[in-house]
Amino acid sequence: MKTETAYEMVKALLLSRRNPESGAWNGELSSSAVSTALAVTALCNGEPADKVLAKRGVQWLVDHINNDGGWGDTPQSPSNITTSLIARACVACHPDCMGSSGVLAASGAWILAETGGLDVGTVAHTLAKIYGTDKTFAVPILMYLAICNNQDEQWRDVPPVPFYLALLPRWCFRFLKLEVVSYALPALIAVGLCRHIRAAETAGRRAAGRRLAGPLLRKLRSIQPEHGGFLDAAPLSAFVAMALESCGYGDSPVALSARSFLRNAVRSDGSWPIDTNLRCWLTSLSARALSSELQVQPTKMYQTLEWILQAQHRSVHPYTGARPGGWAWTDLPGGVPDADDTAAALIALFSLTEKSDFAKQPSRTHDKVVYRIIESTEMEVAGDNSCTENRNPPDSTATLSEALHSGFRWLLNLQNNDGGIPTFCRGWGHLPFDCSCCDITAHVIEAITLWRGYEYDHGFDLFDEKLRHRLDGALLRMIDYLQTRQRDDGSWLPLWFGHQCSEQKINPVIGTARVVAGLHTLCSSSPPLKSATDNQLNAMLQRGENFLINTQKSDGGWSAGHSATIEETALAVAALSGSAADVVRNAAYAGAERLAAMLTDTPVKPSPLGLYFSALWYDEELYPLIWSVTALRSVRE
Repeated sequence: MKTETAYEMVKALLLSRRNPESGAWNGELSSSAVSTALAVTALCNGEPADKVLAKRGVQWLVDHINNDGGWGDTPQSPSNITTSLIARACVACHPDCMGSSGVLAASGAWILAETGGLDVGTVAHTLAKIYGTDKTFAVPILMYLAICNNQDEQWRDVPPVPFYLALLPRWCFRFLKLEVVSYALPALIAVGLCRHIRAAETAGRRAAGRRLAGPLLRKLRSIQPEHGGFLDAAPLSAFVAMALESCGYGDSPVALSARSFLRNAVRSDGSWPIDTNLRCWLTSLSARALSSELQVQPTKMYQTLEWILQAQHRSVHPYTGARPGGWAWTDLPGGVPDADDTAAALIALFSLTEKSDFAKQPSRTHDKVVYRIIESTEMEVAGDNSCTENRNPPDSTATLSEALHSGFRWLLNLQNNDGGIPTFCRGWGHLPFDCSCCDITAHVIEAITLWRGYEYDHGFDLFDEKLRHRLDGALLRMIDYLQTRQRDDGSWLPLWFGHQCSEQKINPVIGTARVVAGLHTLCSSSPPLKSATDNQLNAMLQRGENFLINTQKSDGGWSAGHSATIEETALAVAALSGSAADVVRNAAYAGAERLAAMLTDTPVKPSPLGLYFSALWYDEELYPLIWSVTALRSVRE
C-alpha cells in the first residue's frame, strides 16, 4: 500500500506542474555559483540597475560558500576548483560586500590547499589537468581571471584560440578539427578576439586582429538569439559580454543584447541558473510518464502533443548547422537540437498517440473528444455535440507523419562511424559533444523500436522502404556499439549524468539503467531484427541487470555514491521491472518499496546528478517526480 500511496502522491504532484496554458512542463534548475559569478562580472560596470543586480549576486555567493571554504556548482555540491576560482575572483572584485573579507580568506586557504598555489601558472596548470586539450571552457576561465585580477601581464598566460577561423564556412570546422566545438563559436570569437587584443596591447604591439573585429561582430550578431542569450545559458552569454567589454566593444549590439539576457535571467534571490530551463526535455519525459492520464483527457493530450510538435526545429540551426528535424532541451531561441531530446520527443509522441489509428478517419464517441492524426493530411479534432469543447487545432507547420520522418532522419544522419549516437554533432569523437554515448544510443533505440513496432502492429506503412531499411541497419550498428561499450562488470556509463561523490564522478547506475530500459523495449517488440541474435541481446541484458542487482544497497535503493537517491533508484526500478525473471523483478519490488519510503517520509528534493557543459553539475526539481512516476507505474503494471 505504501507504493500505491507514493505513486498517487507523486503523480498528482507531477500533474500539478503542467502549465494549463501551454500544456508543457517547465521545472526549475538549481542556482549556479558559476553562472552567478560570471553574470555579476558582466553586469557590474553597467547601468545603476545592473550594479544593483551585481551586488545582490555577490551577496548570494558570500552566503552560499561551503563550510570548507570552497564553492560547489549547486548549493548541494561539494567544493571544486573551477567553481571556487571563479566565485572567489568575483567576490574579490567587490570587497565592500558584507562578509567578503572572511570569505576571501577562507576560499584562498581552500584553493591553496587544493592546488599548492594561487599564482597564474599554478591555476593554468590545474585547469589543464581538468580539461585537457578541450579549450572550450578552460580559455574563457583564464580570460575571466585576467579580467578580474586586472593584471596586464596575466594575459600572456591565456592561450590563444583561432578566433579568425570563425569567418570560414561552417563545413570547414570538422576538417580543421578545432579544439572547440562548433556550437561554442560565440566564446571562440569573443574570447579569442579579447585575448588577442589585450595580449598584444600589453606587449606594446598593435593588435592586428582589430581589422577583423567588424566582420567578427557581425558574425556574432548573426548567430545570437533574438533575446541575446547564447544557448540560453548565463555562462556563455556572460563570457561574450565581458570579453567584448574588456577589448573595447562593450557598446556593440552583441554585448548589449547579452547583458539584457542576463538582466532578465536573474532570480529573486540574486542568483542565476546554469540554463534558463529544460522545458522540451521535461515535457517529453512527463508526457510519457503521464500518458495514460492524458489520453483520457483528450483536450490536454492534444495540447501537449501540439506543443511538442511545434518545438521541433524546422530550419538549419544558425551556428551549429544542425539540419531540420531535431528537438532541443528548450523551446527558447538559444536551444540547440540534440539526440537525447529528439529521442525523448519521438517517444512522447508515441506515448500520447499509441492508441490512435493513423490510417483511419476520426471517429465519434460519447461525451469526449477523440483526436486522430491523419497520416498524410492534417491533424483534426472530432467530437459529438455534447462535448464542452469541439474545436479544430491550430494550423501546424508539420503533420505528425512529417515530424516522425524528419526526426528519425535527423537521428540517422547523426550516427557516428562506431555505430553509436553522439549528443549534438557527428564527429571524430575527441570531445564530449561529438563522441558516441551509451545511454543516448539506447534512448534512440527505444524511439525507433516503438514506432517500428507501431507500424508493424497496425499493418500499414508509416515509413517508406528506404527509411525503414536505414532504421533497421542503424539499430544493428547501435546494438553492436553497446556491446563493445559494456564494461567488464556489466555496466554502461552515461555522458551527461554522473555523481559528485563517486570515484571519477561517474554514474554507472544511471547509464546501465537507461541502457537496460532501452534493450528491454527492443527485446519485447515486433518485428524482430533479422540480423540480431536473441543471444546477443539477452547476454547484454542479463549482464546489465546483474550489475544493477549487485549494486543495490541494503535498504533497497541505488546510488553511485553512498546514499540512495530518488532519481537513481527510480531509474533502476523502471529498468528492472521490464524483466520476466523473478530475481530481477524482486529487486525491482524492493527498490519500489525504498523509493516509496523516500517519497513519503521526507520532502522530495532533487539531487545534483546532471552534468552540464564542461562538467558543471546541476539538479532539476522535476527529475525525482518524473522518474518516480515512471518507476512506480512500471512496477504496478
